[in-house]
Amino acid sequence: LLNENKSCIATHMEPKWRGDFFGIWQTESPIPEVFEIPMHGTAMFLMKKEFFPRFSDNFMGFAGEEGYIHEKVRNNGGKVYCHSALGWVHRFLRSKPVTYRLYVEDKIYNYLIAFYEIGKNPKQVINFFSKTHPEPVINTARNQALAVYPDLLEKFSNLTDTPDIAS
Repeated sequence: LLNENKSCIATHMEPKWRGDFFGIWQTESPIPEVFEIPMHGTAMFLMKKEFFPRFSDNFMGFAGEEGYIHEKVRNNGGKVYCHSALGWVHRFLRSKPVTYRLYVEDKIYNYLIAFYEIGKNPKQVINFFSKTHPEPVINTARNQALAVYPDLLEKFSNLTDTPDIAS
């Protein structure tokens, strides 16, 4: 990931919660030419088409895809790498407002769907967002996800795979 000056600002993301997102940008130092990573942003990635596991048809709005697609690749026996010769610029600063849906309910819903589909406990999503968002927001997202996967909160309830929360 490069900034607008084309300087490297991140090589991967660590699977941790911060703000309203799962995934914290990190930089490997020194940067190897090719190395395995846990996750990355999905604005640019490469894969042979026949191995692409697809994003969930159940996603809506924005968020939830980082880490999700990488875990689907690993669940299918693949690996995720960073190649340092391949760079892309993320426009964190925008001159115009976003033109897509950007609702926290969608974000929470997508994380619930993503965690369910990759075999992680969706309750950790609810636990995380409940610390910073009102109950009606959480309930809206949870109810939408339960309409897709009625066993959402039970299927993986025995898992304790709670990622760190960064400050």
